[in-house]
Amino acid sequence: MPKRKRRIRSPHPGVVLRRRTWASGKTTWFARWTDPDTGRVVDTNLSALGLTTLETRREWALARSRSLNERRAALAAGAPTRTHTELDGAIEEYFATRTRLSPRTARTYREGTDRLAAWARETGVQVTEDLTTVRLATFRERLSNEPRRQAQSGAKRGTWAEGAGTRSPYTVNRDLCSVKALLNYWRRLGLVPQLDRDEITDALRPLLEPRPRPRPLKPLEVRALIDACVRHDGGSDLALGGPSQRLTKGPAPSTMAITPFVAFVLLSGCRLGEALQLRWQDVDFDARDAAGEIILEATATKTRHERAIDLSVAPTLRMLLAILRLRAPTATHVFGGDRPLSQGRVVAARKRLIAKHKAPEFNWQRLRQTAGSYLTNAPGIFGAASAFRSARQLGHSVTVAERHYVGNIHVDPAATTLEAAMGIQDRIQRLVASAGGASLIPETASA
Repeated sequence: MPKRKRRIRSPHPGVVLRRRTWASGKTTWFARWTDPDTGRVVDTNLSALGLTTLETRREWALARSRSLNERRAALAAGAPTRTHTELDGAIEEYFATRTRLSPRTARTYREGTDRLAAWARETGVQVTEDLTTVRLATFRERLSNEPRRQAQSGAKRGTWAEGAGTRSPYTVNRDLCSVKALLNYWRRLGLVPQLDRDEITDALRPLLEPRPRPRPLKPLEVRALIDACVRHDGGSDLALGGPSQRLTKGPAPSTMAITPFVAFVLLSGCRLGEALQLRWQDVDFDARDAAGEIILEATATKTRHERAIDLSVAPTLRMLLAILRLRAPTATHVFGGDRPLSQGRVVAARKRLIAKHKAPEFNWQRLRQTAGSYLTNAPGIFGAASAFRSARQLGHSVTVAERHYVGNIHVDPAATTLEAAMGIQDRIQRLVASAGGASLIPETASA
């Protein structure tokens, strides 16, 4: 019997080193190994990695063999199987499945995920499985040090240039929030096996940003705002319709009336999107013993929780809505007619109010904060349940009302309505009377 050749045990089991000589005479070294997760045979070009000596190739093969053994042991212990998912494709699949996101939210999420994709291409991260805590921390530092963008003067609309300083913490945190939502979605699908919820939260922790307390409009500022709206609308249409429905006499204006919309946001506490999308079918004039209420459906609110807005706290608001309804009996939306009023038009009107008509500095969020502040601090409206009732009226938690609104403004204890607390009851009643709604005002109120 011939003597059998003795088999020599490999110092790096599972990893085979192979040499290939090309026709040109050039020699290339490869390492062949089997991926324990997918079962695929993988060939790694060691020469391309700069491993040109026997010692460096041996050290690489030993390290790879140890990692393969550890991975096989982890899989045997029940660890989830890793996949190989292209990062760009996974991002597109994420947005394809997020069909319930509003267009504005989708745009915001897209800005953050686009920055993640750009960073991944620059750093060589091609698959989601390669994302680690260290790499996410590097991405966070990259975001926090990005230069500020500003519109380029004299260039085409939408052209941006680098400005002085870095982006604000608020902008950076918005992108971090978008990326965290994406990573947690991948985590639930098992596409980021090297990350868990705590690691994602820790690696992408938000930057510290200043959080000033809400600054509600004071009574003098609220009155100045209504006066500026009237100056802006002089001869405008109360119902945001045609020239036959103008509030006062005079030529038809080139801009839309803004007084009804500003008064509605100020006295209802609605968010801008909720006010723009409000339909007449959501307004019930006979509810609450004819005091009236507005029912915002769950799909129309930011929190996706249906809520009711009690109009008894602002009786003149009900009068304004009644006039708008009488003047547009076939309209679908309260503001805009058959289609909702565009956000661009009210944003432009706000800028005109401040720049041309001496209105105090405000935005739509500040009007909502003003309504919440007066409702929370007016003992004559909701009594001892003011924090709870104002939170229900505005659609946020009681904690938010107590943290941000309690004590930030003084309200006359004798005021029993929101417009009286703001000091604009006489102004709103004059608007109602001039629009032909004098019969809607109670005699005690008009006296």
